[in-house]
Amino acid sequence: MTEAVQHHIAICYLLLKGDHWVPVSPDRRMTSRDRSSPNGPVIMAELIAEVEGERIVGWRKIGSLFQDVGPDGEVQPLDTRLPAAIMGARLADGALNAPGVIGINTRIVERRQAREERRIPAHLHASALARAETQILDRLNGFRSVGVRLIPISSDDTRV
Repeated sequence: MTEAVQHHIAICYLLLKGDHWVPVSPDRRMTSRDRSSPNGPVIMAELIAEVEGERIVGWRKIGSLFQDVGPDGEVQPLDTRLPAAIMGARLADGALNAPGVIGINTRIVERRQAREERRIPAHLHASALARAETQILDRLNGFRSVGVRLIPISSDDTRV
C-alpha cells in the first residue's frame, strides 16, 4: 500500500531590491534601507503555491505589498484597506452565490488589485515566480529557506 501524498500551501515572501528579489521573513520590521529604489516605497511580493509531495503543482496568488516611507525615514504600516475590501466583497458575493449569479463586488475589487499590482514592472513578475519556486523547493527538500511558510492541508480539502 502506498503512502498518501502530502498536500501543502506554500507562502513565500520576497522583497524587491532594484531589479532582483530577496527572500524576507514576513515578520521582519522594514526600514528605509529596504526601499526598492532610492526614493521609492518598500515593495514586497507574497506568492502562494499549491504543493503535492515535493513539487509545486500550481500557483494560486501573486500579491504585492507596498509600504511608503515617510519624510522622517519611517516605513508606514501596510495599507490593509484593499485586502479588507477583497475579503468583504468575497463574503458578500458568497452570500449571494447561486447558479448564474456573477459576483460583481469581487470583480470590482479585483480590478483595483490588478491596478495596484501593475505598479511592478511585468518582467519582475517572472523573476519573482522563479525566486519563489527556488525558495519553496529548497524548503521542501529539507533546507532552511527564509520567507517560506508551509501549511499542510488535508487531501479532501484541496481548495482553501
